[in-house]
Amino acid sequence: MIKTTENKYFICFRPRKTVRKKVICFPPAGVGASFYSKWHQRVPDDVEIWAAQLPGREFKSEQAMPTFLKALVGAFVEDIGELAQGDYEFYGHSFGAAQAVLVAQRLRAKQAPSRIVVAARRPVHLPYTVELSQQSDTTLFRYLNTLGGISPSVAADKYVLARFMKLVRSDLTLNEQAYAECDGLVACPIEFVAADGDIAISIKESERWGELTKKGFKLHLLEGDHFFVNDPEHAFYSQIYSSKNALETTKKVQIDEFFTS
Repeated sequence: MIKTTENKYFICFRPRKTVRKKVICFPPAGVGASFYSKWHQRVPDDVEIWAAQLPGREFKSEQAMPTFLKALVGAFVEDIGELAQGDYEFYGHSFGAAQAVLVAQRLRAKQAPSRIVVAARRPVHLPYTVELSQQSDTTLFRYLNTLGGISPSVAADKYVLARFMKLVRSDLTLNEQAYAECDGLVACPIEFVAADGDIAISIKESERWGELTKKGFKLHLLEGDHFFVNDPEHAFYSQIYSSKNALETTKKVQIDEFFTS
């Protein structure tokens, strides 16, 4: 039985009978809560997965796509309610990392998550040197395809692809607003998961996520690309609950190099 919060900004696809920890997940650009619909199969049985649902897609498809990130984050904070109690944490992937951090910044310290785990995005307090939302359709498609963000089934249907690209461009516009909306530190530890094949962020940038907290920071380096979490067997799902910190250095292609090559 699916559960939702009052205003349906958060959904749980598989409620647990016994809940030790809740993980509230924020999706990347162009998708919705269903991005996390299988996560309950990949984490311990006493971990309950909740996912944020942005307007303009899935069961909120009748609503307009968000225009301002500040308003979206405010809606999340207002609706999170009882989810922000007990032992809970955030996970944010790519654009979702910005959502997770901004929501955490706006929650009172006593409501802060036990930790924030983020991946696939440069730190929120660093501005982007390239605005993806302003790129041509051809360039944006090529970049997303390089990241592994466009499935063959989506690419094969021009109508589905057009809808997806519209959502992506809208979300990327919000993502680029995150720098201006970033407001101080979060009251919990941050862990960043860096995939060695992700061209969207460098190891040097990854380390700067630690500047957003005084509660502790860990950097995990794992194999994979920008969407490594799509692999249900990925080591991420077993290691994310480990205290081991895998900090290494790896040379990566930078996002600036992609657009200038």
